[in-house]
Amino acid sequence: MKKVSSKFPKCSFLKDLKIVPKQFFPSSFLDEFNEEENYKLFEEKIEKFGSLILTAFNISNNLLYLAAQCQNQPSFNIVYSNLEKTEQKISENFPEIPILQNFQHWKELLLKNFRENQIIDEKTAADLEFEIINWLKEINSILQINITIFHDTCPDYSKFKLINEELNRLSKNIVGLEQSYSTRIIQQIIIAKKQSGLTIYEEKFVPHANLNPFLIGGFLSAISSFGSELSNRESSMKKLTYDNFEIEIANGKLLRVALILLGKSNNYISEGLLKIIKEFENNFSEELKDWKGEILPFNKGSSLIRKIFPDLKNDSIPTKEMSTSLLFTPKSNKLST
Repeated sequence: MKKVSSKFPKCSFLKDLKIVPKQFFPSSFLDEFNEEENYKLFEEKIEKFGSLILTAFNISNNLLYLAAQCQNQPSFNIVYSNLEKTEQKISENFPEIPILQNFQHWKELLLKNFRENQIIDEKTAADLEFEIINWLKEINSILQINITIFHDTCPDYSKFKLINEELNRLSKNIVGLEQSYSTRIIQQIIIAKKQSGLTIYEEKFVPHANLNPFLIGGFLSAISSFGSELSNRESSMKKLTYDNFEIEIANGKLLRVALILLGKSNNYISEGLLKIIKEFENNFSEELKDWKGEILPFNKGSSLIRKIFPDLKNDSIPTKEMSTSLLFTPKSNKLST
């Protein structure tokens, strides 16, 4: 066997890279390496492998740019052209990656519902941003696998420092993007007593959030009771989906919390919801133990919520009912003075 080129003194033959997931790198690139092959060609293949990884980072940057556009009332032209360019780049370099099908779906949806230069509505833009975050996560996951394999195979490759820096930057950008998306789609929070369905706290984070907190609290309680009747055991609804919004629901020992969302929920929101329940039940344990309908003590809940979602807008808009010091009479479900 010939000695490997000094440029890659610890590099195995390219056939060792056949375990790389084929949905990322083209199968033609992973053909078994012929040991008699010219070592210059071998080095060229290694360089190409590294170049493909860097190309994947460029594609990720395009997606990050498109996600940023989704946050600022994008026009049809900007979104469609960027989708098309990114799709073409993926198709040319990574034709076997599954997310290509999603690009086609979104292009068809945009062509069907929007005209040239038309502003894309907030809900559609949020849904596309949700998809982009998932695409970025998939690319990031595949990149991590391939970079690890590549490093184990060719540890002396000259561009590994750059590759690792790009990988760390991409991972941080995805986390930041997901948190930003989550904060922006939270429209309203409603916290109610689990047993009675009576609302103890409500806060709006955007002016156009207009769901009645008392009706929602009672509605969620009724649905939960209905589910329990059907299953003969305690049952709880976790999500309600409508055309223009979603309601993400979580239950604690004493409280039920609902988030009204403009877009699709994710793990960051679901985990945050459980943390809010824990904060409220721990900090208001005495008030909840023998609750007589007084809602004023729960007004400091805003600071607890922002411990979980620190980027929520501070210009909250409390409803007229929740800003009063009136009492709820739990049994009658009416306001009393």
